[in-house]
Amino acid sequence: MKCEACGFENAEGAKFCMGCGSKLDGGAKPVPQPPGNPCPINVQVVMQGDAGGGSGKGRLLPKERSDKSRTTYTILGVALGFLGVHNFYLGRTGVGVAQLLITLLSFGFLFWLSWIWAAIDVLTVEYDQDGRKMI
Repeated sequence: MKCEACGFENAEGAKFCMGCGSKLDGGAKPVPQPPGNPCPINVQVVMQGDAGGGSGKGRLLPKERSDKSRTTYTILGVALGFLGVHNFYLGRTGVGVAQLLITLLSFGFLFWLSWIWAAIDVLTVEYDQDGRKMI
C-alpha cells in the first residue's frame, strides 16, 4: 500500500505510513520530517529469503547492534549475578535493583535465589534495555 503523502511503500493493511507517519486510510496530513531522513524509525526492511529462498515478505530489523558484549554479560551474571551486576551492565536497572535488594535485605541468606534468577537471565536475555541485540 503506497502512501499518498510521501510515496513510501507500506505493508498491506497498515494503518499508518512507516515513512512519514500519516494515516493511510484517511489521507491525514503527514508528520513533518527533517530533510534527508525519509524514515523516522531506526529500522531497515530486510527481505526474508534473501539468503535462502523464502517467501520474500519484508520484516523489520534494528539497524544497530548493542555495544554490550554477550561474553561480559555472561561472566558478570555467573560471578556477581546475585548482586544484579549483569543487569546494571545492560542498563536494566530495575531488575538489577530487585536482585540486589533480595540479597541485601535477606542479609545474604537468599543470595541463591538471586543467583538462580541471574542464571536464567544469562541463558535467556539477548537484548539490552533499548532492544538492541548484544554482540
